[in-house]
Amino acid sequence: MASDWAEERETLLAIYDNAIEATDQGFYMRLRPDVDHEQQCFVQLDLTFQVPTNYPEAKPTVLLASPRGLNHEQFTRLVQDIEELVADASEAQEACAIDVIQSLKTGLEEMNQPPSTCVICLDNLRSDNLYKTRCFHCFHLSCLIRYLYYRHHNMEADMTAEDHARLRAQYATDEEIAAARLKEERAKPSPCPICREAMPADRTLKKAAEEIAGMPPTLDPAGSASPVKDLPMPLSPQQRKEQEKRQALFQRQLAKGGIICAS
Repeated sequence: MASDWAEERETLLAIYDNAIEATDQGFYMRLRPDVDHEQQCFVQLDLTFQVPTNYPEAKPTVLLASPRGLNHEQFTRLVQDIEELVADASEAQEACAIDVIQSLKTGLEEMNQPPSTCVICLDNLRSDNLYKTRCFHCFHLSCLIRYLYYRHHNMEADMTAEDHARLRAQYATDEEIAAARLKEERAKPSPCPICREAMPADRTLKKAAEEIAGMPPTLDPAGSASPVKDLPMPLSPQQRKEQEKRQALFQRQLAKGGIICAS
């Protein structure tokens, strides 16, 4: 009945305050684990809870959307757990909104772990060199800095007729126009290497961007003149051992006449 949902809604508002948007028809809430720092939050999802007119005798509609940091198996498990919880509550004609929230928060806290590998270098992620983007993708910070470095120095800016006409009013030559257009493109947030969502620069990325902008472009990525070699890339003892094994393999292949590099 409407009075049942009205009472439950008041309880939800008292518990979650501004974290929940509740109406006569249900509520919406973004769920995350309770952590001390944003960089410690690796999972998130949106919950929409819609109540029918004869709730709780009739089942509410529960929608889980926009999962972040969850793989398909984890998300499916959460959906199945909530479907069972809602079905049991409906059969008993009991309100279940608070139970749904608590079940999801418990599940998210259990799943709140970073991925095991960095998708850029495919090596193990370490907590002392981990950076999580706003889109909940995780990388070695040093790998992300290298990605930003290469993107900065190898970027090409599209030039539409409108862009050219706009910049022609400010610059005399095509070279100046192209440079100005490239500067505009570089000022935009860089895209995530995985999903291409813009990565707004926080303090860490702003500092990296300032350092990258002051470096010269890579002239010879394999040579000693390359400033990429000076970019931070701390290695664990395990990574150093793997590096030595790969170097030994490289030398064996080279000694046998293997074609290592087409150049």
